[in-house]
Amino acid sequence: MDRETVELLERIIELEERRAREFRERGLGDTVFWELLDVPAEFHQVKKLIMAGLVERLGRRWYRLRSREEALSAVRAFREGTPSPPARAAPEPEIPEDLFAPVVGFEEIKDLLRTTLRSRKPTHVLLIGPPSSAKTLMLTEIARVPGAFYCLGGSTTKVGLVDQLFDLQPRYLLIDELEKMDRRDHVALLSLMETGIVKETKHERAREMALTTNVYAACNSTRGLPPELLSRFHFKLSLPEYSREEFERVAVATLTMREGVPEELARYIARRVTSGDIREAVGIARNASTPEEVDRLIAIKRKYGGGGKGIERI
Repeated sequence: MDRETVELLERIIELEERRAREFRERGLGDTVFWELLDVPAEFHQVKKLIMAGLVERLGRRWYRLRSREEALSAVRAFREGTPSPPARAAPEPEIPEDLFAPVVGFEEIKDLLRTTLRSRKPTHVLLIGPPSSAKTLMLTEIARVPGAFYCLGGSTTKVGLVDQLFDLQPRYLLIDELEKMDRRDHVALLSLMETGIVKETKHERAREMALTTNVYAACNSTRGLPPELLSRFHFKLSLPEYSREEFERVAVATLTMREGVPEELARYIARRVTSGDIREAVGIARNASTPEEVDRLIAIKRKYGGGGKGIERI
């Protein structure tokens, strides 16, 4: 771990110990939870501790240490400059029972994805299809599984794909818009998918790491993707576009199950979003609580959004 992550871990330990004392004094036991604002930290910082098996996530907002003793040992090892004892291995992924619930149809593909998530050896899957074909929705559903890291192909170079792999050590790497990934990142991805090895040589410094990682990716078309990259995927699956009726069902399911929107309002949003873009429906749902507010936001998008041209849809 780096110094910033260790300092965050120290804050978490101090917070949990203080709250545990307060809870015991009030007769409430000593099981405590916290959210990002309590620490404080950004999710990408806490995710390093999740990947290290030191922190677990409970629902959307809440977190806790898996073991305060192991967290203290990790901090002590870093401060003393001794090799850190391996953290307790994260448990086998707990696949949410409602995984893929918002996805309409594609039952065989959903079953296949569930199977690969439990596979002991890396399995790589590519989802291919036009906008509005549930590709991104499937990836964001997999992102709910512990150990998953989601990224956009067009942004990997900016954040550093290799750095993310070294820092997070994901069990599941999810890449949306694979066709937009910079070819400089293909080298790292090819090695990861073929051998499980991630390596980097920079400024006369070399580092290498072995990972057991499934790669799940999505693209509109395989045109332009290197043949050697395509050959690394064990399953290449083509998805047709949703019909209007199917889109509305998906939108309602997504908004009610994942965003907590009342069903009547979710149905109204689904009918009013004519672009077939689930992201648009989610954005409106997060900022509107009445049909009137929905109409106002859609009017703004139509006036200033350029008709949605160039917007990648699910």
